Amino acid sequence: MSVQSLERHDDYMSWLSRQHAERKVDVPEGESGDWSVSKFEVPKHDLRALRLAFEGRGLPPGTYTRLSQKGTGLFMSDTPAEYRDASYFIHRSEGHVLISGLGLGMVVKALLLKEAVASITVVELEPDVIKLVAPSYSNERLRIIQGDAYTWKPDSVFDWAWHDIWADISADDLPDMARICRHYARSMAAPERQMVWGRDIIRNSRYR
Repeated sequence: MSVQSLERHDDYMSWLSRQHAERKVDVPEGESGDWSVSKFEVPKHDLRALRLAFEGRGLPPGTYTRLSQKGTGLFMSDTPAEYRDASYFIHRSEGHVLISGLGLGMVVKALLLKEAVASITVVELEPDVIKLVAPSYSNERLRIIQGDAYTWKPDSVFDWAWHDIWADISADDLPDMARICRHYARSMAAPERQMVWGRDIIRNSRYR
């Protein structure tokens, strides 16, 4: 990489860092069962970060938070790329919102900043994740239910839904993605307002 290219990269990373600053979560480090929340640092000109930038998933230097599971490893982090994956859903959502999978609560945090969002219902399978993350999001518009998103019976109608319960994705996950959307179809004001993390990425990669 030339000096000029590196300077342009640094300028872009500085801009991206400023844009993303308020989107980072404020979940403290901790462990519960097989799950843990921890901080990690991305140094300036980190080789992995540079490679991600070329892949369109820029990672500015700074401190981030990650959610990990023993035996599985990294489940999610509050990086700009992970926020961008949900940005269209966050932008469009209003009314009563359903989220499958709490994660670090990055989507929850963004939605709570929107006055147009009347309520958020999160269905999270792992009680240890709830124990670690839920205390950071106390809000009267938010309820977090411990349960299996594939089988939980909705008790209201939702305007938008975001399903994000996979640590990694592949074409093998498409049947489960379709299944979870079918499960909630009758509980949606408009079934097409269900969005699934990674589904479009899989479809685009399969049919290139």
